[in-house]
Amino acid sequence: MDRIEQIKVFLNSTPNDPFLKYALAIEYVGKGNDLEALKIFLELVEKHPDYFATYYHIAKCFERLDKED
Repeated sequence: MDRIEQIKVFLNSTPNDPFLKYALAIEYVGKGNDLEALKIFLELVEKHPDYFATYYHIAKCFERLDKED
């Protein structure tokens, strides 16, 4: 089982854990799937705005996807 699948298993038990969602997004970034990572980062910003690590990575996703606005 790869890390993405492992994190998803953990998320089934604790679906609102911001660290697990962040870790999942980072795994998607590592695999070059910025669109999937961006979806998760946007959800984190909406539901956990105080999870500050998200903001740097969401900005980098937007930059890589050439979405500056």
